[in-house]
Amino acid sequence: MNDIAWILTDCFDTILIRKNSANMVKRKWAKRVSSFLKFAVSNNDVYEIRRSVERCLQLRCENGEFRGEELFSQIANRIEIACNIELETFQHNILVNNMINAEYQSEIESLQVNSNLIAQLQEQGKPMAVVSDYHMSGDFLKKVFQHFEIGDLFERYFTSSDARCNKHSGELYSYVLDKLAIQGNQAKMYGDTKRSDID
Repeated sequence: MNDIAWILTDCFDTILIRKNSANMVKRKWAKRVSSFLKFAVSNNDVYEIRRSVERCLQLRCENGEFRGEELFSQIANRIEIACNIELETFQHNILVNNMINAEYQSEIESLQVNSNLIAQLQEQGKPMAVVSDYHMSGDFLKKVFQHFEIGDLFERYFTSSDARCNKHSGELYSYVLDKLAIQGNQAKMYGDTKRSDID
C-alpha cells in the first residue's frame, strides 16, 4: 500500500448508493421538467424524448459519451418542436438550466452515502478521486457530493462526459492516470462493477 499514491473510487452504488434505479431518477426528472413547462408536454413524453435524444447522442458522439448540457439542449429543441413553439435563446437557456437543476434535485433525493466505505477509504490516508461513467460533469458530481457533505473528502472528480471516454473501455483510466501524473500501479480502484471498475 505504500506505493499507492491515489485512491480512486466509482460513484454510484459505491460511494453514493441509489435508493431508486437510474431509470426512476430520469422519470422524476421528467416530472419536474413537465411541471416547469406547466404540463404542456406530459411526464411520459418528456421521459421518452430524453430516451430518444440519449440514444441519438450515444451514436453520434465520440465513444458514445456526451455532456449533460448537450443532452438537455437537444431535449429542449425537441420539446420546442413537440409544443410547436420557438423559444428565444435566453428562454432556451432557462429551460436547459431548469433541466440541469431538475437532474440535480432528482439525483440527491435518490441517493444515500455509503459511510462505511468512506470511513474505510479515509483510514488509508491517501488523496482520493472519483471516477465515474456519468453524463454530467465532474463539477456537477462535486456539487452532489457537497450536498451530502462529503465533497471535500475527494480532491478530483473525473467523469466520462468530461473526458469523452469511459471506464468500460478502459480509456477513462488512462485519462485519469495522465491527469494525476501517476502509473497504474500507484492507484487503487474501488467500485461495484467487475468489468468497468476491476478488470
